[in-house]
Amino acid sequence: LDETIDWLKDQKVKIDESTKKESDFKVEGMDWSRISWKGSNEEWGKSDIAFMFGDLGHGKIAVITYWLPESGLEKHIPSINKMFDSFKRITPDE
Repeated sequence: LDETIDWLKDQKVKIDESTKKESDFKVEGMDWSRISWKGSNEEWGKSDIAFMFGDLGHGKIAVITYWLPESGLEKHIPSINKMFDSFKRITPDE
């Protein structure tokens, strides 16, 4: 995560630490955790920044990171949902 946060800083994204939210949810029977903040940069304006962690099983974790302008967030929700749908838990045989 440090590399991703450094990249966001390189993009001059300012994260508002006071907006930090954490939540847990399930998608397709998989447990996920989300950490998000509001932020901004000069080029894209106000943004939603999130890290999501999914338990794939057998000690494997999937990580999804996004930084989206608030003005386009709704437009990108279907793409984010497709990412969730692409993950499957690892079965004992794998």
